[in-house]
Amino acid sequence: MANHGERAHAVLSASAAHRWMRCTPSARLEEEFPNHDTVYSIEGTKAHEMAEMLLRKWIDSDYSAIPSDECVDDKEMYASVFPYVEYVTETYMSEKAQSSDAVLFLEQKLDMRPTIPEGFGTGDAIIICKNRLHVIDLKYGKGVKVSAKDNEQLRCYAMGAYNLFNELYENIDHVVMAIVQPRLDHISIDECPLQEITEWVSEKLSPKAKLAYDGRGEYVAGDHCRFCKAGGACRARAEKNLEMAKSDFISPDLLSESEVAEILPVVDQISNWVDNVKEYALQQAKLGNRIPGYKLVEGRSVRVYTDQDKVIQVLKEQGYAEAVLFEPRKLLGISKMEKTISKSCFKAYLEGKGLVIKPRGKPTLVPVSDKRSEITPDALKDFETIRAVD
Repeated sequence: MANHGERAHAVLSASAAHRWMRCTPSARLEEEFPNHDTVYSIEGTKAHEMAEMLLRKWIDSDYSAIPSDECVDDKEMYASVFPYVEYVTETYMSEKAQSSDAVLFLEQKLDMRPTIPEGFGTGDAIIICKNRLHVIDLKYGKGVKVSAKDNEQLRCYAMGAYNLFNELYENIDHVVMAIVQPRLDHISIDECPLQEITEWVSEKLSPKAKLAYDGRGEYVAGDHCRFCKAGGACRARAEKNLEMAKSDFISPDLLSESEVAEILPVVDQISNWVDNVKEYALQQAKLGNRIPGYKLVEGRSVRVYTDQDKVIQVLKEQGYAEAVLFEPRKLLGISKMEKTISKSCFKAYLEGKGLVIKPRGKPTLVPVSDKRSEITPDALKDFETIRAVD
């Protein structure tokens, strides 16, 4: 089974084609910024690994039943990836019914160098039957629905799969591309003749890929900036968003309905840009690069139990009934517990025994007028192993 966490990343990744085809210099600009795993990317990696494991078990069982959730520890993730697994199995079995020669490839590495310099990628599921090529992509996120229609990533994968298999399967002339987003209950499918893909590659993808690989072309800001690693520091994006924010309105007091209608489409774009700028400034400050007028301080945090089982044991030994210590199905929160057993008892029984602590707050960038003490980048190592828990 593939190690999803160690997938290599191309300069011109298929997943970012939507961005670098519109803003060609952005791919090289992003190289100046390190890759950071997030809770979302780690979760997505685990979901892909689970989906692949379930599909391989299904194949090993001679295509009988999809394994039950008894084979996994994370039941919630199992339920989330199941619709994707079900879509792949049903699509494959449907094609298998049409032809016994139908084949299924999982986590298939795709060479895109014929059309994208140093390009490569990994297709979650590839199915070939007679003249049809299926490209199926799992997206575990639940933020924004993604359409398969004219989707650059899927078209890159389709071209890569065709380049890889066309000598073995010479009759391919039709492509079916699907995006499955289980947690949004969303499946999007796009079908087209293979010729449409090859013409798109020749006329649009290849010229843009060459510009992007060379770092040439013009910076173009837009919705595609959302996940760009350079988005928080990009001058072109800043200029565009500041220009939108300075729009002149006819009425000096209240916005008209038509003015509101003009603003709404760009609100999310500006909001996302602001968040990117804040994150970029924070990362720069953590590296020791001072932002004029701002400083790095310890953010606010909340008290946490260090050992809930021990908390219950200690309070029961002090004569508190278990029913008093719990909300439905969980231990009382710290504030409620303090009120329930009194501040003095709370301090003696729990805080005094190290069962309640207040961890250090997450580093935060604030104006220099903020009353909190400044922390230095050298002190950040003290925060690395501490995480505030609400």
